[in-house]
Amino acid sequence: MTVRLPVDVAEYLKDQAKRNYTTRNAEVIRSVRERMGVAETMRAEVGSAPVTSPGG
Repeated sequence: MTVRLPVDVAEYLKDQAKRNYTTRNAEVIRSVRERMGVAETMRAEVGSAPVTSPGG
């Protein structure tokens, strides 16, 4: 898969990969998995929220 990135995002990935001694690809995967975790947490919180009736 080829992904086109804005220059600032590409530089950020490059810097993060260097800082973490990983590849840019690994940084993309880490970022997506982090986002997936946040989304899953939000779904779990919405699913466990108490249901209230309007005006009540």
